[in-house]
Amino acid sequence: MRIDRKTRIVAGTICLIAASLVMGWFAGRYVPGEPAMPTADAREVLAAGSGRATESVIDFEPGTTMELPALLQGRAHELSDAAQDDLPERAIGSFERMGLWERTTPRLDVTATQVRIASVASFGELNPPYYSWDKIPSDGKMVLVTVSIANASDEHYEAWWATLPTFTLWSGLLAADDEMGAGIALDAEAFSLLNPSEGEQDISVDLAPGETQEIVLPFRLVSGALADPSALDDAKASDFALQTSDYAANATYRLWL
Repeated sequence: MRIDRKTRIVAGTICLIAASLVMGWFAGRYVPGEPAMPTADAREVLAAGSGRATESVIDFEPGTTMELPALLQGRAHELSDAAQDDLPERAIGSFERMGLWERTTPRLDVTATQVRIASVASFGELNPPYYSWDKIPSDGKMVLVTVSIANASDEHYEAWWATLPTFTLWSGLLAADDEMGAGIALDAEAFSLLNPSEGEQDISVDLAPGETQEIVLPFRLVSGALADPSALDDAKASDFALQTSDYAANATYRLWL
């Protein structure tokens, strides 16, 4: 298994943007302690959020199917106005070429079939290439959400991790504002390892109308991302929801796990 070059480039660009935004949010709120083991920075895992308040939240109970309409997404909507103002033109051009600046996903039905929580250290031991990028063992946990995605539209749908619906992991435990796009960001490197693509296009999901495919959505949870860092030890699947947003309707969808 390997982490492809496109994943490294896109993940790196997104992380730099998110880190700069989350850094501002944490200013004055975080007091460093004396960790007994390496502690990952919350900025590595938190999605920055768009700065836009959602007008409606549609919740789906555990064990049910989250029926998603066509979603308007993309960096043009998911980044705050301040973040977009700071983006160089070449970065916007790169996002546009890769179909990441603005896109509409088709109607999809998403069902969580399994949720596993493991330490980051044990995940790294089972997946050594995970540490070959810029990640280090830390106090964190990996929340691995296996989902079944069904194409409920009448058009063919294919995607790689960055063109899937933008999923984040949401919880009231997080030290994050409740705004569109907020939560724990998808771990792109772990996704590439758990959902290896075929061919040069790095396509992980390929669905004809009516077809269903199962993938694993990994999220890295660290103590610094929680309002109460000590809650990490007792975190359980039912504390979290798989979240995505529609920026045309200002609506947020949450599938509780």
